[in-house]
This record gives sequence, C-alpha cells and structure tokens, in this order.
Amino acid sequence: MPPFLTLSLDDLCPGEPRHRLERAIEDRQISAPYMLSDLLAVSLSKPAEPTDGLLAAVTRRADEHFLKIAGQLSLAEMLDRLGDQPKTSDIADAFSLGLPEEIAEEALRHSGGPRAAAFFLRDQASRAAAIPTIALTSEALEAGAARLAPMMAAGGGASVADLSELRANAPAIALDISKFVAPTGIAHDMLADILGDLRLALTAGTLVLTGLGAAIFALGIDYSGPRARRTAEAIVGLIRSLTTGTALSQSRAKQVGIAPIKAGPRTDIHLVIAPLRPDIAEELQADSQGLAPITAYCADEEEFDLLPSVRLGLAQTAPVELAQFLNGASSGSAFQDLAGLTPKRLRDRGFTSEALEKIARALADGLPLSAAFSRWVLGDAFIQDQLHLNPDAYDTDGLALLSAIGLSKKEITDANAVNGQRQGVQLQDILVSAGFTPQPDLTAQLELGGAIASQLTVPPVIELDSDADPSDIALIAESGLGVLIHGRRAPLPDTVREQIKRAVETANATEDEHAYTPPESPSAAPNEPPAEPPRTSRSRLPDRRKGYIQKATVGGHKVYLHTGEFDDGALGEIFIDMHKEGAAFRSLMNNFAIAISIGLQYGVPLDEFVDAFVFTRFEPAGDVTGNDRITKATSILDYIFRELAVSYLDRADLAEISDSLSHDGLGRGLADGTRETPELSAEAAKVISRGFSRGQLPDNIVILDRRRDEDSADGHSDAGSDVAEDESAPDYLADPCANCGSFTVFYDADRGEAVCDTCGVVAKSVRP
Repeated sequence: MPPFLTLSLDDLCPGEPRHRLERAIEDRQISAPYMLSDLLAVSLSKPAEPTDGLLAAVTRRADEHFLKIAGQLSLAEMLDRLGDQPKTSDIADAFSLGLPEEIAEEALRHSGGPRAAAFFLRDQASRAAAIPTIALTSEALEAGAARLAPMMAAGGGASVADLSELRANAPAIALDISKFVAPTGIAHDMLADILGDLRLALTAGTLVLTGLGAAIFALGIDYSGPRARRTAEAIVGLIRSLTTGTALSQSRAKQVGIAPIKAGPRTDIHLVIAPLRPDIAEELQADSQGLAPITAYCADEEEFDLLPSVRLGLAQTAPVELAQFLNGASSGSAFQDLAGLTPKRLRDRGFTSEALEKIARALADGLPLSAAFSRWVLGDAFIQDQLHLNPDAYDTDGLALLSAIGLSKKEITDANAVNGQRQGVQLQDILVSAGFTPQPDLTAQLELGGAIASQLTVPPVIELDSDADPSDIALIAESGLGVLIHGRRAPLPDTVREQIKRAVETANATEDEHAYTPPESPSAAPNEPPAEPPRTSRSRLPDRRKGYIQKATVGGHKVYLHTGEFDDGALGEIFIDMHKEGAAFRSLMNNFAIAISIGLQYGVPLDEFVDAFVFTRFEPAGDVTGNDRITKATSILDYIFRELAVSYLDRADLAEISDSLSHDGLGRGLADGTRETPELSAEAAKVISRGFSRGQLPDNIVILDRRRDEDSADGHSDAGSDVAEDESAPDYLADPCANCGSFTVFYDADRGEAVCDTCGVVAKSVRP
C-alpha cells in the first residue's frame, strides 16, 4: 500500500460500491483514497509573502527530500548485490561498501529476502512525498525571483494558486477521464456508476480530475481548436452533474452524445484540476496529466508503443494511416537511410535472404535495432551456424551482434538514431494529416482552462518548469488560472564534481591496480579484431625439483598424488596416477593434472582450484586410507584438492584429523608443550618439500651452513674445500645426545656441563 494512504474504502464506502471502487482502482481508473494534502503536488496554504526563514525551511526540506531518495536507492543497490541467499563473504563485501549492519539484519530476516527488501526501498523512493512547495501571490513571485533562486536550485517549488478554501485533511480521490472514453465516445454508463459510488465515498471531499487532454484526443478532437473547448466544457459539466447533482444542459449533453440531466440531490463535493503527486500520477498511468495536452504519444519512445488514447483518436480520424504505421512500411524500405546498415553489407557478413526478410519485417513493425537483430528475430540456428556466434550473448542485445560482425560504434549509433527518427517523422506526419496539432502551445491550454474554470471549485492549476519564460508565468496569472513552478535541482558545483571524480579514480586504482582495460581504437578498421589483453608469463619449474608422493585409496581405488614445487616451496605441478582403472578414466585424470599444472605455472592461485573442486561428488568416493589427515572423500578430486589444501595452504578446516600428531607420528605434535615446531623458512624450503612437511620445520632438521652464503657475499670463496671452517663452532663430543640423538653435544667450560647444541638439553656433568 502507498505510504500516504491514510483513508480506507471500508470507512468511506461500505458494501457493493466499495467493491466496484476497488476494481476501478485496480483498473487505474481512479486512485486510492488519500487526504487532499497528500494527493496534490501543489501547496494548499494561503498565498503569502516569502520570508527568509520560510524560504530556508523549504530549501532544507527539498535537500532532505532528494537525500532520502538517494539513500534509499543506494541501499537498494547494495541489497541487490547480496542476492536471495547471500554467503558470509557477500555480506562482508557489502559491509565494506558501507551497508549498515542494521539494514543487513532486517534484509536477511525479511520474508522475501534481501532482493525483496531492495524492491521495497526502491518503491519507497518512487513514492516519496511531493517536492516541498511554497504558495505565493503573483506579485511576490514576480518581485522575489532572485530570492527564490536558491530554493528553486535545491529542487523546491512555488505555486501561485489560492486553494486555501479546500480542506487539506478531507478525503480525496483522483479520476482519469481518458479511461472512460470508448471507440463510440464517452462511456456514460460506466462513468455514471463510478461517480455514483464516489458520491457515497466523498460526501464532503474532493474529486481531482486528470487526463482531460488525453480524453479530448481519444475522441478524435484537436486540443487547440474551439471544438476541444466545447467538448471539455461538456465532459467536466457531465462529471459535475453526476457528482454534485447539478443539471446538465441540452447543448452540453449533446456535445458528449447523451440526454440532458436534471438537477438532483446536491452534495458538497469539490471538483479540482491540479497537479498530482508524482508517485500517484505514476500509479494512475494517465496518458496526460491535469489540464495538459498529450505531448509524448508513445509509452515507450524507443519501441514506438502508442498510448491507448492516441490509438483511439487516430482510429477515428486516420484509420488507414494508423494501420500502415502499426503494420510498418514495406520490407524493401526498411533498410532505407540506415547509414552503413545496407542489405548488401549484411550479405557480405553472412546474412541470408531469409534473415534479411526477418529483420526487415521487425524494423517495419517499429522494433528498435536491439530487438530486430536479437536471437528472437534471427533464430539461434542462424546465429550459430551462419555467423558462428553464441546465441546466448545476443538474447536482447542486437547492437552487440552488429558490433560482433564488424560494424563500428558510430555506424551502429547512427543507424539506431535514423531508425528511431524515421518512426517519429512518420507519426508526426500522421498527426498532421489527421488534423491534430502535434505540440499545442500554452495559449491553447489557457483557453481550455478558462472554458472550464467556472465549473470547478477553484481555477485549474497548470504546471511549468523553473526555466519557463517569465512572460508565460505572467500570462497564466493574468488569465486567472493557477500555476505550479517546479524547481530544477542545480547541477553539482565544479569543486564537488571534481572531488567525486578524483575519489572514484582513486577507488578504482586501489581496487585493482593491475586491471586490464582494453584501449579504445576509434581509428581501427571495422573488421580488425579487438586487441588481446597482455598474457601473464609462465613460471617454469626448476629442472631438479622437490615434492612428495602420497599414496592413498579412495573408496577402494588406489591413487598416487605426485607434486612438484618451485624453489620457494610453492606448488607448481601435480601428477595423478590411478591403477586398475579404465584407460579413458586414467587418461582423463592425467590430462586434468596437466591442465591444473599449467594453471599453477601461469599464476592461478591454488586456493581457486581448491574452492572449485572440493566436495565435488562422483564415484569413486567413500573411505580414504593411507592419508593421516583425510579419512573420507566425496570424489577423487575432493580428496586430491583437500590434500593439497592441507599440505600447501594450511587449511586444517578441510581435514578430519587435526595437528594432534607430529610430522613423524610420535608424541603429541603441536600440543606437546616441551617443544615448538617453527614455520618452514625460505632457506629450509630450498631443500625440504613444503608440501611433505606441511609448512612446518621437522624436529630433526638442523641448518648448519648458514654462513656459507654470507661468506660468499663477503668475497670469501670456499672452493677447494668441502665445508668452510667456522672457528667459533664448538668441539662436539663423540657421544650422541641422550634426548634427541644428535651428535652435537659439546662441553660448556663456563657451566662445567655437557650441553646439546640441537635441543639444548643438559647432559650429565663430564670433562672433555
């Protein structure tokens, strides 16, 4: 329900009339009931002199209005990225983008999920309250134009209309007059039924009329002619008679093709023509607003989908031309003037006569190029077999297909513009030939408003933009009609725009310093293929490399995993051998291992492969024997990549057995408080397999020749000797250490004890 829907039809109109009004709301003939102040976009306050405080307040409210909309749309965008079932990482990314934790909590607990919450926020933004306006006298508007400029630049509005005699908190409903026009004229019976029910609902309320210009067009009458004014008087007189109980004269009744109506019981219902709040106007989807004429004749300018009122009006005044426009021109002229998009050029690109005929029919039917060259017109078989392209890539984007067959961006843009302009020119020609004025001027609107003003409670209000000519505003004021001037939000100051631009550039550079952006080549030939991104160089493994072999059985099938490492201990290749399997399966596993190895050597992180293949399910699967960390696997690939993750990435979360055992299966491993297992250093990784030791330095490994590289760096050469002498090294005793078994026991003269240089345990007191 709309946020400003403060009234209920149950209270206003119970019983069967309520059901008819509910159907009329669903058919967009009338709006839901509102308070009048929530229905109109114009201020209902009495016109006053604008004080500095009042102007500042309206300016602030306008800023808050647009800030609220921007905030709701931004939150909706972040919630949309979460999807229906977001992962923890997705939520963390949203937090890093600024999504408040409270919004995430409410979105996750929402019955429809984050996307439904995003839809609600967008709906709230579209249904935002009317832009703040201030009611002024015409003299104050003319004298204070400079003072109003800051408020107008903030998006606020100003109205010159005295609507103060209307009750702001009275019930009000908007009615679209154009929805009651049929091919035979005004649908009097349907209008009488709806207005009869509205008399019960709005006993002391207001009926706001809209769509008068569309109704006149639908009857086949030009908005600018005298017939339009007589018809408008008759239509508004009919509504007034059916609503308030006044009589409808014979002349006016004849104008709309019905019998005169005698006066009946009077009601205190006000009739108003004034601008509606934007979201309510969108809800009604009227072909024209308020008193204004139709200015946009198509619901979708790109596809030239004519408005219902335009179809009705042209069907009565130019049926042949309308049929030709809807059916399109002949196929032979469909490609006319479409820049470089000629049938000959398309044939050179592989298009068959049948495909060209399909495109011609689509263009003749008024479809844009993006639809005419889509898979739904050309067909998947043609795109795949003739053009050798993937149909899925051109589902609704035919412009991308034109680019793929070699047309330049400029040629596509020009052809698309010509195609749209051609349809627009055809429509303008039909309107003129049918006797319509395509763009009625303000004078016609003033004359129409003056003709019906006496039948309304207050004079009609006309909408203008803030950049309207001051003479037009003065002309409306002189005619006695009201005017609402919409402020236009000023563009960003140059300083703010430049700061935002620099911030975006900095954020993009920080996000991905190595992102490749294909260079634009406007001078490149149309058929020249786009430049390929630079390729990452392949890191070759050393000729003599480390690694380990892990033998295991998965579901009773024996698997040998052999790894190869770079000098720094990083995984560089894998081999997978399986025995007693079919030749096809063994070959597939061998080639799969080659593909993984090539990816590793081109810099694909191992964790990407792990995330892709762990917990994949296929046979063989089941119990795993021969591996000290993994006991079950859902497939061969699950076992292999869990083993690699445990050995090279320290992913203990992917193993069933923790680090309760040491590397050699003795003692309590890391839980043993008597010793520490250091990380595998870069020096140790040169001679020890990082995967075999699982990143830990085994207890019985001692690096004794660390000084060799230092001596070489100092210019000392150890050539001619097997081991460089270290004068500071102690003299080791012949007996091994009783604790660790190393022959590194030496006599410490200061302590008078024998100490192991490896484990540090003090031996018995001895003399050398």
